[in-house]
Amino acid sequence: MTPDSRPAFDIVETAGFYSQLAGVLAGFAFAAIMVLLTARLIPSQRAAGGNSQFNSATRMLVVCFIGLVLASLNYAVLAGDTPGKIRAATLELVGGVGFATAGLLLIYAMVLTFDDVSAVAQGNPADAVGDFLRSLLITVLTPLILLFIYLSVQDFNQIAHEKPGAEPIHEVSWLLIATQISLSTIDYLRHRKTTVTFAERDRAVQSLARTAIAAVVATSILFAVLSAFLTSRSEPDPLEAIPYVAMVVSTIGAISFTHHLARTRPR
Repeated sequence: MTPDSRPAFDIVETAGFYSQLAGVLAGFAFAAIMVLLTARLIPSQRAAGGNSQFNSATRMLVVCFIGLVLASLNYAVLAGDTPGKIRAATLELVGGVGFATAGLLLIYAMVLTFDDVSAVAQGNPADAVGDFLRSLLITVLTPLILLFIYLSVQDFNQIAHEKPGAEPIHEVSWLLIATQISLSTIDYLRHRKTTVTFAERDRAVQSLARTAIAAVVATSILFAVLSAFLTSRSEPDPLEAIPYVAMVVSTIGAISFTHHLARTRPR
């Protein structure tokens, strides 16, 4: 790509819309947190056990809110960058990982809410909507998010190389995506009938929340560090390791997330 040409997909122009989307989703997450906290104050819900059962959903929504606010800030910074530069392509990759994490967890918070509402209202956590969302997250949405990360890899290579498409990252990415889909699907089919107690599920959710908050914060810190590092150089060389790290980390995270989903259906 010549210095004066524009990439096929201009992340700088689109980053402003991503920032708005992340901000809107953060608003939804905040509203949901307030609703769940209010529900915990209702005497009938406390008597039915709702005071404790909504803890996991609330915890996950807090993680989502923080992650989406950070993603909105990252994309707002990216929206002011120069189009077609390696700095923008690098930050697109790093910021995308954090945004994807927060987005998936927002849907998972819905799953936890459906489980808890069903258990409190009917005494039966086997909610059809929650099960449907679990299967959708494992078989469709998580692989789809991984494909979007790969699209960011393509944007990076288009800017970093004169002849994009010949780099081994493409074969590596497709191999990682295929591995994630295969392992997650097999894991789901093996454990889709597995159920756990609410206490076991809550412990697993707490562990996931800690890992997720560390991931989104680390992503934003890396975003800021790379932004400062690449800004300090007029014509920075492409950081070739970034696409590999983004794909490997995203794949490991996707497999771990779907493994958690397959094994935390409450009974």
